[in-house]
Order: sequence, then structure tokens, then C-alpha cells
Amino acid sequence: MKLLLALLIGALGCAIAAAPLHAGTGRYASEPSRLVIHRSANFGTYMSINVYIDGVFAGNIPFNQKYDALVPAGHHVVALEQTPRRGAALLVTEQRVNLAPGGMSVFTVVTTDGGSKAVLHGS
Repeated sequence: MKLLLALLIGALGCAIAAAPLHAGTGRYASEPSRLVIHRSANFGTYMSINVYIDGVFAGNIPFNQKYDALVPAGHHVVALEQTPRRGAALLVTEQRVNLAPGGMSVFTVVTTDGGSKAVLHGS
């Protein structure tokens, strides 16, 4: 029994030592990152923003709300889509972001081009 416990503790120690560190941060690469996306007031009361991360629907930001979730650390593509659509000219905006392990990235969504495009601003 003591041998089994010693082997288990040794294996756990090796697994922790072998976990990759994110360069220069001292944090393990498997730690998630917190992604916060605020919505600017210029979208209006009845508009909301769909958030997609790497092509997968992640959530919706209605009036006076924000998107706040844990996301795996690393490089991602965040896409924003206004709903309801203001016509066929509406573009889905995509932006590449790099999320640090254990960190927090905060962005604000604002409209540009006369309200036809949502853009992500922030760190």
C-alpha cells in the first residue's frame, strides 16, 4: 500500500513538473483566460451582439449587459454580429486575440461606419 501511494505521489509530481509553462509568465498553459466584452451604449436599446469564438457561438450581449466567460488561453478569432440585422450591408467583424493563461482581457464593442459594423476595441 505504501509503495502504491509513493508511486501515485511520484506520478503526480512528474505530471506537474512536465506541464508546459507559458513563456515568461510562470503560469501553466492549461490555465483558462477570462474574456470580458463590454457593449457600448451607441448600439441602441433593441440591438444585441452575438459573440462567436473560433466560429462557435459563445453568447449574446443584450442592452446594458456584457460577455464574461473563461476561455482557453491562446490565439482565438472573435467574431461579432449585430442582431437584428440592419439590412444586407451588415458585416460580421472578426478580430484575432491572444489570451494569456490566467489573465483577463477586456474589450469594448463599438459601432462604426454609421452603425453598419461592430468593432472590438481594447487590450
